[in-house]
Amino acid sequence: MTLSWWPRCREVLRAYFAREHGLLGAPGLEVGTWSDVTGSRVLATTYQNTSGRKRRVSAYLTGSGTARAGIECKVGSADPPTLIVSKQENSIAASSGLTHIVSAYFEVPTNYYYRIASTVGTETLTSWSELDE
Repeated sequence: MTLSWWPRCREVLRAYFAREHGLLGAPGLEVGTWSDVTGSRVLATTYQNTSGRKRRVSAYLTGSGTARAGIECKVGSADPPTLIVSKQENSIAASSGLTHIVSAYFEVPTNYYYRIASTVGTETLTSWSELDE
């Protein structure tokens, strides 16, 4: 399933929160372009940020049919990372034909390790994007 609206939706939400919280033009707002790395990422695999810059990671998983969905993201200075920085899980199953979507957003310091895993086991990696600042 391809959600062509997601990148634009993310930009609209980012602009909304920046405006609402007075962040427009403020130092620290992301600089650069998000890269879709979904095709080169695998759930429950550890990666290292060797870019020399802070990395922002945004991902979402889907669970369809009657399956629940859950996501857990960890970051750490050693492999495997142990600090849970983002976690979300749907507590009830979807009705047949519906889809659960769980998402995560977190930052990874340079040279740190990070991983995203499903917590229920039936999720599909739908999108994984990264931005090095």
